[in-house]
Amino acid sequence: MDNRGPVKFPDPFPVRCSRVGWLASFSLVAVATAADSPKPATTQAADQLDTVVISTRREIGGVVGDVAPDLRLSPTQIASYGASSIAELLQAIGPQIQSSRGDGPPVVLINGARVSGFAEVRDIPPEAILRLDVFPEELSIKYGYRPDQRVVNFVLRPRFRAVSAELGGRAATAGGRRSTDFEGGGLRVQRDDRWQVTTKWRHDDPLRESERDVRDANGQTPVDAAQRTLLPATNQYSLNGLLARAGNGGRSTTFNATFDDTRNSSALGLVAGRPVRRDDELQVGRLAAIVNGATRGWRWSATGAVDRTLTDSATQADALAITHSRLQGAEGSGLLIGSPFGWRAGSVNMTAKVGVGERNVASETLRGGIARAVDLSRRTVDGQLSVDVPLTERSSAIGGLSVNFNLGSQNLSDFGGLRSDGVGVTWNPSRQWRWVASYTQDDVAPTMQQLGDPVSATPGVRVFDFVRGETVFVTRLDGGDATLRAGRRNVGKLGFSAQPFESLDLSLNANYVLTDARNLPTALSVASTDAQAVFANRFVRDATGRLTSIDARPINLARRERGELRWGFNLNMPWGPQPEAPAFGRRDRDAGAPAGARSGEGQSERPRAAGGGPPNVTPEMRDRMMSFARRGSIQFSVNHTLRVRDDVQLAPGTSTLDLLHGASLSDSFGQPTQEVEGQLAFMRNGLNGRITAQWRDATEIRGNALRSDLRYGALTTINVRLFADLGLQPFARNLPSLRAARVSLQVNNLLDTRPKVRAGDGSTPLNFQSELLDPVGRSVRLNVRKLFF
Repeated sequence: MDNRGPVKFPDPFPVRCSRVGWLASFSLVAVATAADSPKPATTQAADQLDTVVISTRREIGGVVGDVAPDLRLSPTQIASYGASSIAELLQAIGPQIQSSRGDGPPVVLINGARVSGFAEVRDIPPEAILRLDVFPEELSIKYGYRPDQRVVNFVLRPRFRAVSAELGGRAATAGGRRSTDFEGGGLRVQRDDRWQVTTKWRHDDPLRESERDVRDANGQTPVDAAQRTLLPATNQYSLNGLLARAGNGGRSTTFNATFDDTRNSSALGLVAGRPVRRDDELQVGRLAAIVNGATRGWRWSATGAVDRTLTDSATQADALAITHSRLQGAEGSGLLIGSPFGWRAGSVNMTAKVGVGERNVASETLRGGIARAVDLSRRTVDGQLSVDVPLTERSSAIGGLSVNFNLGSQNLSDFGGLRSDGVGVTWNPSRQWRWVASYTQDDVAPTMQQLGDPVSATPGVRVFDFVRGETVFVTRLDGGDATLRAGRRNVGKLGFSAQPFESLDLSLNANYVLTDARNLPTALSVASTDAQAVFANRFVRDATGRLTSIDARPINLARRERGELRWGFNLNMPWGPQPEAPAFGRRDRDAGAPAGARSGEGQSERPRAAGGGPPNVTPEMRDRMMSFARRGSIQFSVNHTLRVRDDVQLAPGTSTLDLLHGASLSDSFGQPTQEVEGQLAFMRNGLNGRITAQWRDATEIRGNALRSDLRYGALTTINVRLFADLGLQPFARNLPSLRAARVSLQVNNLLDTRPKVRAGDGSTPLNFQSELLDPVGRSVRLNVRKLFF
C-alpha cells in the first residue's frame, strides 16, 4: 500500500450519505452483537491467494465470498466458440455477460484476483483456460468496482506453453470490402508466473458508394459516389506485452505494456467540385502494474497505471481543418478484502478501496484560419466501502440470507463531490436457486472526452430532417462541451438464477431492472422534431428553411425512466458416445476441479517433465486430449430482452417522450420493445459449428408530417461459424505439422438481410437506404490458426 495517508472525502459526503446511514448502523450493530463470538481459524496456502471465506474445500481460482456463478463453461464448452483469444470469447458470449444495469464491459478477473486492466487478459488463447465463470453485478462491489458491471473470472491452467500464429481474410459477397489480418504471439503459464507477447495487424479496404446501390433524390447514382466512402480504409497495429512473477508470502506482481495505432482515411464527396478527404490517426500507449497478496487471511492489491492517447484529424476541403488532441493520465488504487470477524450465521466480509488519479486533455483546432486551444485537467480521489453480513446459514430452514451495504465517494477537482450508495439482499433457499434484490444510487460525471474533445466539423454528412421529411447533407459539429453537469442515477433490481436439475446441465436467469436517471450526459445525434424544438440553437437552416448544420455535441438529458426484463437459459447436452480418458493419477484429482463438475472436462493440469521444465507430450496425454476432443456435445442458449418502459424528458419543463412509441434519441433506429438472441452449437470429433440468430422488433419514429414518420421493420440476422481441428482428423495421424491447427469458415449475415425503413407514404428516405445502414451486408471470413506447444 502507499504512504499518502488517509483519503480525504469531500465535505458533502457525511450529509449526502445519511439515507443509507441506518444501513451502515445496522451492520455495526450486527458486528457488535457478534464481537464475543469465537473467531474461526484461517489458513492460507503459500503459493496461492485464498478467499477470506473459511471452508473445508474451495475451488482453485475461486472468487471472494460465496457467490455462485450464473454461468460456468468448461474447456470443451469454451472450445465450441472457436475463439482465438479472450477478447473474441467475451464477444461471442456477449448476451450472457451483458449487465442488466447498463451497457458497460464486464469486470475481468484472473484466478479470482484483480488484473491491471483488460489488456492484460485480452490476448490469452482459450486453450489456456481451465474454467470460465460469469457472476452477477453484486460481486463487482466486493472487488471495488461499480455495481453496474457483471464479473467474468478466468481460471488458467496451472501450466501452459504455446506459440500461436493466425492469418485470416474477410470479403463482402457484394464486393468492394476486403480485409486481411494477422496475429502472432507466445504465452507461458507456470502457476503464478506468466509471460506473453502478442502482435496484431489488420487492413480494411475502403468501401465506396459507387460499389453499392445508393441513389440520389432523382433515383440516379450520385455524381460523387466514387468520391464518398461508406467505410474508410483502415490500418491497425497492436503490440501487447506482459510479465507476471510470484514473490514470497503469496505475492504476485504483473507488468503490462500495450501500444495500439489506428489510421483511417475517408472520402467525403465533392465540395465546389473538389474532393474532400479526412485522415484520422489514433495512438494509444499504456503501462500498468498490479501487486496481489494475502496476509493473515486478508487479500490486498495495489494497482498503478499511466496512459497516453494522441488523436490527429485532418480534413481537406476548400480550407484545411486540423485537429490534434492529447489525453494522458495516471492512476493508482489500493484494495483490501477480508473478514474482520464471524458470528453464528457466518463471516462478515468487508471490502475497502481507495484510489487517486489525474487526467489531462489538451486539444488544438485550426479551422478556417482560426485556431482554438483547449486544456482541461481532472484530479480524483475516491473511496469505497462494502460490507456483507450473513443473516442465516444455508442449512437453516429458509436457506442462506445475507445483506450487503456499500457506499462510496469521489472528489473531482473540476466537479466537486460525487457519491454512491446501495443495499442488496441475497437469498439462497437451496443450492440450486438464488434470488437477489438491490437498490443503488450514484452520481455520474461527464467523461473527459465529453468535456474536452476538440470541436471538429465534418461536411457532407447525410441527415434525415424530421421537420421537413427530407434527407439533406449538413455540416456536423462533434466534440466536447465543458459546461456539462453531473447526473444522478437510481437503479432497482430484482433477479434470480437457478440450476434446477442435478442430472441436466441447464441454467436459468432473469432480471427486472428499473432505472431513473436525471441530467445524464448524452449525445444529441438526431434531428427529430422534439430535439429541434427544445434545442433550436443547435440546428441551423438557410434562407429556404433547409437544414445546413447540426451541433451534435452531448447534452444533459433532463430525465430518463426505464423498465426492462431480461431473461435467458443455457443448456448443454452430450451428443453421441463419451469416451473415457485414462487418468494421470493424483495430479488430476488435485488440479482443482470444481464441486459438481462433470468428470473429463479438462480440469487436470499437464504432468511436468523431469527437472520441472515444460511438460512432455506423452502418448498417455495425447490419448487423453484426443478423448476430450472427440466427445460430442450440443449447446443451446436463448436470451430475451423485453422493455416495458423507456420515457425521456429532453429538458426541464418539456413534455415526456415515449422512446418505445415514436420518440427517439438517435436516427439510426428507434428503441425496440423486444430483442432475442439464440445460439446453437455442436461439436464432435474435432468438427465444430455454431449458429447465432438475432432478432429485433420493429420500431417507429414520428415526425411532423406523413413523410416524416419512419417505420423500421423487424430485423433477423443469422451468423454461422464452422471450424475443424485438423490434428484430430484421420488424415492427420501421420502429419505432425497439422496438430493443434484449425481452419475456420465464418459467414456473417448469412441471409444478407439489411434494415428496411419506410416513411409514412411508403417511400424510403435517402438517408435510410438499406445499403447505407448496412454497407457490408453478408461477408465471408476464412482463417487458419496454428498453435506450437
